[in-house]
Amino acid sequence: MQASAWRAQHAASSGGERRVVFNRIARSALMSYELWCTSKVGPGKSPTDLTPITLLYEWEFTMRILPEYIRNELYKHSSTLHRVRHLILDVGKRPTLVAHDGRRVLMRNANDNGGLVSRETLQYVIARAGGEMAFGTYAASLYEEETFTGTGAYPMKDMSEGMEQRACLTSVYNLDRCTAANRSLERIAVMRNCQGMIYGITFTPGRYVRGCAEMIDDLVLGSPSPSSILVVGPARSGKTSILRELARRLAMCGHDKPTKESSICCIDTHGDLGGDSDIAHPSLVDVRRLMVPSPVLQSRIIEESMKNHTPDCLVVDEVIAVSDVDAVLACHARGSRIICGATGSLARIANDPERCGLVGVKMNTTLPQAQAQGIKVSQKLSKASWPVFDVIVELGSDLHNEWTVITKVSQAIDSILCGKPYSAQIRRRDAKTDCISLSFFQTNEEPWPLVNKSLAL
Repeated sequence: MQASAWRAQHAASSGGERRVVFNRIARSALMSYELWCTSKVGPGKSPTDLTPITLLYEWEFTMRILPEYIRNELYKHSSTLHRVRHLILDVGKRPTLVAHDGRRVLMRNANDNGGLVSRETLQYVIARAGGEMAFGTYAASLYEEETFTGTGAYPMKDMSEGMEQRACLTSVYNLDRCTAANRSLERIAVMRNCQGMIYGITFTPGRYVRGCAEMIDDLVLGSPSPSSILVVGPARSGKTSILRELARRLAMCGHDKPTKESSICCIDTHGDLGGDSDIAHPSLVDVRRLMVPSPVLQSRIIEESMKNHTPDCLVVDEVIAVSDVDAVLACHARGSRIICGATGSLARIANDPERCGLVGVKMNTTLPQAQAQGIKVSQKLSKASWPVFDVIVELGSDLHNEWTVITKVSQAIDSILCGKPYSAQIRRRDAKTDCISLSFFQTNEEPWPLVNKSLAL
């Protein structure tokens, strides 16, 4: 009764939303904010012990290798460097800063070349970054492409042989044309012309968001049995930052008390989780990281992690292809907890022929006998098995403090395949008070057009 009276009294200030906190005494279980305030645990303590969201940018490696006149220009923009997505140096153009909102800032400080970037400037930067071999070679990239596809002067006998040759070559040459420093998320990538000469450099600062994954602590740390989690959303919505923080929190919990996730491995698809260097970023603490030389080899790296390192929890940065889905399913069948990311939404993934296996959906192709001569093929998505993931988190493009959380995944998949709405949670985190509010709603997404689609042959 006391909690109900408190809720009624503060309903206007909370906008009518249900506010919740995590009860750390009871395995981070969700607890009503009003009940917490009126309980013996609540009074005299902070209403939440969430880690404040802190955005950390890394520019140290970039600053060390830049020419002095560009460094001085960056210092003039020091108050806005946290908004910068790229620093671009192209031959014959002014150095350019690209912000996250798309704005471009041209640096106008004149040098001996009238403020324009010269080849000497690029050579200076490349030499200080470790030389051209640190960025790979143009010939190696061509050889790798021809070897894998079998279309060039080095045809492969079968796919496995092509993958082996690609893996061996990748261990010698950097095929991504980028480099990085140890313990850093910064990345420096180059552009080459047809003759293999470098004519452009892109600097990407390291960006680490601490405390961004605590809105689902009850599902990550509080469940009696470990929940597998799929984080989906459009590009640059923060999926990798959340996966990195989830891995860190699971590893740190293992320091305080024994957990079922004593061994955690992450599959770094693009080098975004721990950086491109051999020594991973400190944010991963003691999480073991397997680097992926090329996206086509990711499925083999996932299988290798399970066979050789037997992790209790496997974190995959991004699931891309059918082979990745099969590898993830195999790891889950062996008892590992799976936490991974994917681009899109739940509805799009459920209707994607390549990734629908993540949520237990398969595509059936029916060829009626009357049409066997050949006019139409009927393709229909259907539920094939229980979904791998117990929880799905959907992110928005600009709503970093508002997540859609789906805990009844199987029912949601059934509704999507039937074109019906499904129930989900909306979790919001107040940036000022760090309080979390929870509400329930019914989605109203339209069925994806691939469902029950007929294709002409």
